[in-house]
Amino acid sequence: ATLRVIETEGLVERSRVLGQYALERLRAMQTATAGMVAIRGRGLMLAVDVLDENKAVTKACRELGLLVATSGKNTLRLLPPLNIEQSDLDLGLDILQRALLPR
Repeated sequence: ATLRVIETEGLVERSRVLGQYALERLRAMQTATAGMVAIRGRGLMLAVDVLDENKAVTKACRELGLLVATSGKNTLRLLPPLNIEQSDLDLGLDILQRALLPR
């Protein structure tokens, strides 16, 4: 049933399109935010390497209403659902940007 929904709703293509959109937004944020070191991803599986330990950023994200996963000491993992609305993706990216700004 899950595979049928993925296929009928075009979620793989949607993931590709929204993932590319998110990478472009993240790259734009990287030029404006000193705390981002590297960005990578495939579809909606995204990773952001941060300059400082990720604990402070994940805490700030959580306080602003965004849950992010981590990998190692300096990597944030962004794993939005394949059916996320673009407006919700934008909100999450806006929160991430606010969390990365110096306090």
